[in-house]
Amino acid sequence: MPPMKRKKACQLCRSQKAKCDAEPPRICSRRRRMGLLCVLSSDTNARQTKAQLQHELDQLKMVEHSGQDKYRSVWTENQIYPATATGASVDMVSVASQPSMPTLPHGDIQVSSADYGPPNSVPNFYKTSSRILDGDEIEGWKIQHCFMMFFRNNHPLLPMTDPDINADDCFDMSPLLFWTIVFIGSRRYRDDPTLMGRLSPKMNCMALASLESRTHPLQTIQALLLLCVWPVPMNTGYRDMSLVLSGAAINLSMQNGLHIIGTGQDFARERLTVNETTRTTRAKLWADCVVICNYTSLREGVPPLSLPGTSGDDMINGALLERLSPEMRTWCEIHGVLMSATAALIRGLIPANGENSSTGSLSHLIRLFDTQFVAISSKVQDSMNTIYLLCCRIHLLAYHFLEEQSPHKIEGLLCLYTVACDLVRLTMSKTEPINLVEHCPIFVDRTVFLAAVAILKIRRSDELAPIIDSEAGDRALLHAIIFSRQTSLQSGDLGARGSELLIGLMASKRLFRRQDGKVDGLETRIKSRLSTSIVFDAFWWWREEFTGQPSPYNDDSELQGQETPTEQELGVLDPIIPEASSSLSVAGAADDTPMLLNEGFPDDEWAATVDFSHFLWTPTEGSNEFTG
Repeated sequence: MPPMKRKKACQLCRSQKAKCDAEPPRICSRRRRMGLLCVLSSDTNARQTKAQLQHELDQLKMVEHSGQDKYRSVWTENQIYPATATGASVDMVSVASQPSMPTLPHGDIQVSSADYGPPNSVPNFYKTSSRILDGDEIEGWKIQHCFMMFFRNNHPLLPMTDPDINADDCFDMSPLLFWTIVFIGSRRYRDDPTLMGRLSPKMNCMALASLESRTHPLQTIQALLLLCVWPVPMNTGYRDMSLVLSGAAINLSMQNGLHIIGTGQDFARERLTVNETTRTTRAKLWADCVVICNYTSLREGVPPLSLPGTSGDDMINGALLERLSPEMRTWCEIHGVLMSATAALIRGLIPANGENSSTGSLSHLIRLFDTQFVAISSKVQDSMNTIYLLCCRIHLLAYHFLEEQSPHKIEGLLCLYTVACDLVRLTMSKTEPINLVEHCPIFVDRTVFLAAVAILKIRRSDELAPIIDSEAGDRALLHAIIFSRQTSLQSGDLGARGSELLIGLMASKRLFRRQDGKVDGLETRIKSRLSTSIVFDAFWWWREEFTGQPSPYNDDSELQGQETPTEQELGVLDPIIPEASSSLSVAGAADDTPMLLNEGFPDDEWAATVDFSHFLWTPTEGSNEFTG
């Protein structure tokens, strides 16, 4: 008697050892009731992994608890691409009466280059339209994957955009936001490593061009801010457009009334919808805009934004904070303390009558604001706010390098050493639920580099080296090198070059050695770049030793006749140096020494002291030139 042919069961019934009544083209009753695809496996020994089973069980519970009998768009990895996920040969049974499905939730799909390929049998409602950008066609399935990767890996770090937005709807609403999400999602997209490189050269140009349009300004602001947090890869900070984009975002926000509590009706040409959701959305976007804009300024070493009547820290007022989540309120509170500290330190360090403020008052200010950070730390409950808190403490404590030598300075630098080691360790260890190293916001990335330079300077100090935990510092420096390498997106970008710079500085025998032979890591020759002054100083030490470029800081005398370096001669991360070819002179000065070479702390009103009386405006036809 021939053996009876075993009846096939669908994967769900087989995994739960339940009776299956599926007979193609009719799907099983359990799948029909839950609104899921019925997948039949020809391999009776095929089994799902525990992770697949658990994920599928979670989706089934969501369907059961929804209280709806209609079909739902809940999909798991092996339901979309069952053949590649399980290795089994499958048949997908479709139902003619199955209704159209809503948008696929981005957070329900895990994108893995090992498991995914071009969709061959994906339902039509899931497919995303292909798009063309400057003659370059991007397939729809790659766009969908990049969207899912963005909302899984980047959106939790900056929850600014609507996580349920459909890729095609996003394109129709704001092409800039659409391509920004695709670009950021492509940064770690292994199915097509060329995609990010194809999009990168076009993003900044597209962002600048979008400023002329006034349609959907909120989405334009979101895109500009996202490009400030995850900028296009570059091989030198000289080409970084983040300051320009962040300034455009903050001004576009004010042009649309986001800085005013409410709906911004006074800034609109037509009647706006008034509801609580709109108010909260606008409040949150303004908070994002202020924080990102100021963090962008700080990481570039320029004074943060301040508006008339504000000190820079009260641009996010209490009424606005009430509309934010507890985590975001803490994020804004951390930012507010750093902005207050920066404003106070700038006022304290601007030279008055040729003399800097007393060292004691500077140390007092740093301790005062650091005490506020320590108080906030007791309220921080999530790891990302803990990282941002450590970053802001490092930017505050780094001002100790701008002080003259004193016991207060030594005490502050010892605290900075400990905080810097903690930041490097925490950023390297945060891998769940998101691998922070691979998706790190640029402010955290640059602050880790600042922490590494601070550790290196303290390690090279004859005064502090004997009393610090040198092993912890060496371990943190090695982790910072690994961190920079892993944040690198392409060969020769800032991450890759940053790791090379740290390796070179660690191996250097001449680092921080003055002309008199003394090694002094606790001083910095550059003091006008705020908390990042020590980073730009380290760049010049690296250039001088490893590129042979003469440093303008070899002695205390002011240089004259120094030529501005070419772009090829510029340094590793930020090559900008003062331009010594200027013919401006200080009013009443005894000589014509260029004022910009006097490397004092930044004073926004320095131009008020310049004598312009000898400049004559002699316009000629077709010419716009000054003559003196």
